[in-house]
Amino acid sequence: MYPSLSSHVLSEESNLIDDLDPKPEDDRKLMRKLGASFFLFGLINNVLYVIILSAALDLVPPLTPTGIIAFCNIAPALVAKVGWPSLGMLVVILFDSLFARLIGIGLASFSSGNLPTSQQ
Repeated sequence: MYPSLSSHVLSEESNLIDDLDPKPEDDRKLMRKLGASFFLFGLINNVLYVIILSAALDLVPPLTPTGIIAFCNIAPALVAKVGWPSLGMLVVILFDSLFARLIGIGLASFSSGNLPTSQQ
């Protein structure tokens, strides 16, 4: 009965859908930003480890084995990978409140590497 009203509603819906579609240049810009971010965070993540291992001979006295530097560099991460999930699951098991269980789940996933970039 009211063709102008229905056509107006349809044109409004199509405008809303068009506004939701990202433009290809926006996608490329976003992908460049994400790529640069992951690259920089990857460098920051590994730089301390590489610097300490490469300077191991300069950091210790000459008679100290350099393997001890590697062990001291890796041991905290190993403890975190083994300890945090166990602590988190204990919190989930021992407490009945929702908040405590959410904290336990957060502790368990803290070191489990649930992000896609940490899976190797």
